[in-house]
Amino acid sequence: MSITTRAAIARGPHIGWELADLQLDEPKAHEVRVKFYASGLCHSDDHITQGDAPVRFPMVGGHEGAGIEHAVHVHAGQLISYQRQIRGALFGDCNPLYDIPGLLDLYRSGDLKLDELISRRYRLDQVNEAYRDLAEGKNIRGVIVHEHG
Repeated sequence: MSITTRAAIARGPHIGWELADLQLDEPKAHEVRVKFYASGLCHSDDHITQGDAPVRFPMVGGHEGAGIEHAVHVHAGQLISYQRQIRGALFGDCNPLYDIPGLLDLYRSGDLKLDELISRRYRLDQVNEAYRDLAEGKNIRGVIVHEHG
């Protein structure tokens, strides 16, 4: 069963982000579907729309995000969940099974001030405004909050 989701898509350089409804199929082998809740405004995504990054278009933005595992591929009665293997690191690394619970504990106790690091929150339909603000220095750590109805 497929689902419909809304995404910001770059169709080419120098034209910004376009909102579109996408149909997502059920995950296939070695795939997982994540329900996105928020994504950080990232200079890497900005480079895509500026034509500075060699990518194949169209491309969905928002690779720096937070969400929960929504669906995984089921094969021969065994649930294949790669939640312990999903990782990407370009400038650092961590042990998610150890580090994330520790970071959550620090956040819950008030010792890790994450909310204070966010300079502005935007809706998905404000994605182009958010990147303009980033380029103009009006927003240092902006976040796009995805609404779920």
